[in-house]
Order: sequence, then C-alpha cells, then structure tokens
Amino acid sequence: MTILRKNYKMHGLLIGILLGFGAPIGSLLFRSFFEKSFDSHWLVGELAKHLFFYGYMTFATPIIFAVFGYSMGFLLDKLFSKEQSLEALNIILEKQSITDDMTGLYNHRHLIDFIGKEIERSKRYHHVLSTMMIDIDDFKKVNDQYGHLVGDRVLREFASLLKNAFAKLTR
Repeated sequence: MTILRKNYKMHGLLIGILLGFGAPIGSLLFRSFFEKSFDSHWLVGELAKHLFFYGYMTFATPIIFAVFGYSMGFLLDKLFSKEQSLEALNIILEKQSITDDMTGLYNHRHLIDFIGKEIERSKRYHHVLSTMMIDIDDFKKVNDQYGHLVGDRVLREFASLLKNAFAKLTR
C-alpha cells in the first residue's frame, strides 16, 4: 500500500510566511479598532510613530513564522514516515503470525480461527462444508534416514505442490 506523502516542511514554511505577513496587517487592524479610526491620516501617523515595530513585524515575523512552520512540518514528515514504516511492519508481522516460516502455509492457530469462522458461515447460510487432512506417510523415516534438512526440503516441496494444486482449482 503506497500512500501519497505530502511534504509538510514546505507547506509549513509557506503557511508560516503567509501568517507572518499577516501579523503586521492584523496589528494595524487591531490598533485601529481601539483607536476607533482607520483613515489615511491615522495610518500615516501610526506607521511614522511605530516605524521600527511595523518594520520588524513586516520582515522578521514572516521569517520566524516560516522557521516555526518548517520545524512543525519536519516533525510531521518524520511522524508520517514512522507511521508508514509501522504500517508496513504490521502487515509483515500479521503475515508472519498466521503462516509457518518454513512452508508458507497457514499455522495451527490461524487454521483453528479460520475453521471456526467457516463452520459458523456454513451454518448461517446452510452450506455444506468440507475439510481435508493430509499426511505424509512415514515422514519420520525421512527425517531419521536423511536428516532434518532433507525432511524440511520435502515439507517445503510438498507445501509448494499443494499451493499450486489449490491455485489451479480456484482459478
């Protein structure tokens, strides 16, 4: 599963700059509200009286907000990257928890859960349910005579044959 990843660092940077440029405008509007005036004479006087303040607000605030936005974006990028890694790892762990490492077939725990669900479904829909148990005759002799490595190979090959046969049946 691939998730389209946004670049939150750049989004944060741009939003920070925009918010930073909005600060002096907001300050002027806020001060004009208390002065109950926003005519051109008041505006010129206000800017002349507080030139350093509005200069700082116009140039420094966007930089500070941009750095803050970039930092928050960096943290979000890192968080979402870790979240994607965890999701991928959970998929792997889920598969490992229900399959046998050597054969790739479902393990006993998963089969018991699966069979229980299938029995309930067959009862609910009044369907016939069939199961099959397969055993390799005298498999212990293979392990005893040729060793466990050969026995493991026999199990893997047999599992592969079963998977291929059932894949052909379900096509």
